[in-house]
Amino acid sequence: MQRVLPISPGVGFSSRTFLGAAEQLMLAGVRQLVVREPSWTSSRLREVLGELDEMDSLIVHECCEDAEILALETGCGLHMSSRTALAGLRERFDGLLGVSTHGRESLLRAEDAGADYALLSPIYAPYSKPDDTRTPLGVRRAVEACRDVSIPVFFLGGIDEGRARDCMDSGAYGVAMIGALFGEDARTHDVATALLEAVG
Repeated sequence: MQRVLPISPGVGFSSRTFLGAAEQLMLAGVRQLVVREPSWTSSRLREVLGELDEMDSLIVHECCEDAEILALETGCGLHMSSRTALAGLRERFDGLLGVSTHGRESLLRAEDAGADYALLSPIYAPYSKPDDTRTPLGVRRAVEACRDVSIPVFFLGGIDEGRARDCMDSGAYGVAMIGALFGEDARTHDVATALLEAVG
């Protein structure tokens, strides 16, 4: 997987706005995307996914309508939240599988369940969730949580260019981002370019 993983914020974008942001990500060189749009119907989501065939990895978040069915039908990956029971999932879904985690134990559970990658958050206070009351892990604790995990782990929460470089220098596989990558098209491109440079 690429070292930068964008995640859409789930704020009810129009298809045009969403595709505009995705186009800017691709122009910057990003080739993977987690689509997290719970307000969209599955038919609308299917149409949007069909417009993104230049992406190497499209991943449907489980909050989307009929996410698992859609992922199976389209060949997209599937991303599960930290609250989901993962037992048996790997047996019925053989595509790219990701799981959100918040510490060492949930990382180990994700790996044991057959996940291909994990998100670990929050590393810093999230830009996309200003009311989040969770205590950020910080880079040092996040790296320690990954110590016995062999799958790729993306650090998420409050990531910007400088913090992305710090995460990578400390041993993170990659960084994930929500808030800063989905705004005006020009900003999406600039932030994505800077992130790709930061992660090497």
